[in-house]
Amino acid sequence: MADYTPTFTITNTMLDCVASISEKIGKMSALKNLEAKPHLRKNNRIRSIYSSLRIEANSLSIGQVRDVISGQLVLGEQKEIQEVKNAYACNRICKKILNVMEYEVPYTSTVLMEKLGLKSKETFRKNYMNPAMQLQLVQMTIPEKPKSRNQRYIRRNRG
Repeated sequence: MADYTPTFTITNTMLDCVASISEKIGKMSALKNLEAKPHLRKNNRIRSIYSSLRIEANSLSIGQVRDVISGQLVLGEQKEIQEVKNAYACNRICKKILNVMEYEVPYTSTVLMEKLGLKSKETFRKNYMNPAMQLQLVQMTIPEKPKSRNQRYIRRNRG
């Protein structure tokens, strides 16, 4: 056995690829665990919306926020109820864009629009991309030139 020579050698590039694959498998496993408990995600989303609006001086309680999101009638200022509805709609839209994006993969706006089934760049920018960037879920590859034809968008890792 002393004269055995392997038919290949392990390089640093190979090790980097194995580490990258392992990291992505770990992320997928973590996401799969969250998918098994949708009620936790919904409760966290409600708390997040409640907290964000509370900072903005919205006086609705967490129960009222939950009721507004569930479509039930709530006594309160119409403006505050509309803020909850808008925040929830923004949350759902951001979820849609994140579902079509993989981590660390740059996408053009055209590709993202195709994946979302959109035709209007203005609608895409206003209703999808701007809210996702404001929430720091997506970032530009060339932030100093937002209208560059080489602009790409990357899903940020928030963990």
